[in-house]
Formats: sequence, C-alpha cells, structure tokens
Amino acid sequence: KVTSLISNSKIDRWLEMDTYYFTTGRFLGALDWYSQHIPREKLGVGLMNRDDLTSDGLTARFYAMDGINWINMFILPARDVWLEYLRRWKTQCAGCGMQSTLGCYDLAVSCDSRVDIVEEK
Repeated sequence: KVTSLISNSKIDRWLEMDTYYFTTGRFLGALDWYSQHIPREKLGVGLMNRDDLTSDGLTARFYAMDGINWINMFILPARDVWLEYLRRWKTQCAGCGMQSTLGCYDLAVSCDSRVDIVEEK
C-alpha cells in the first residue's frame, strides 16, 4: 500500500535520506528501491559529505544518479573530493568530451571548468 501511495502521489519532489550513509551496495539498493516507485525527475537524493568514500564509491553513486536532478548534501561545505563530481553532475558533464555516462565521472578525463552551470527551468 505504501508503494502505491508513493507512486501515485502528486508531491513535486521526494527527498529520500536512506542514501546518506552506509556502503556503496546499500546506497545502490536504496536508490534502486526509490527509482522503482518514484519517477527520477521527482526523486531527490540525499548525500552525506563523508570522508570514507573511495573514488570508485563516488563514481558508482554519481553514475547511478543519472537522470536525477536534485541532490541534497548533508554537512556543508562539501569536501574537496566531492566538488568535481558535483560539478560534473550539475553540468551533466558539459565540456568533458565524454564518450558515455560512466565516462562523465572518470576524473582522468579533464573538463573545461569554464562551462557555466545552467539552472533547471
């Protein structure tokens, strides 16, 4: 019944917080569950500004959030390790010359940091 209520809700944005912490596997599992019941354009993802995530963990998280246009960061300011991932997510990797979505978050590929962030309309 809960999933039916969530799926059919007229709420503009759901901000889920089950992804603030835990392992990459638990993050992906929570995101999968919400993605099955909430359209990605209505889904907001909570991220905790943690210092224990590897670059692989960050890459996996941002790759999995493709199509999600809302992130809430818990504990600001964001640590430096998060900034490039957040910029690439926000700009949808504009200026990165990427060949694929996963390539977007390959930090070995340099991006033109002069690309402006375009606000959602």
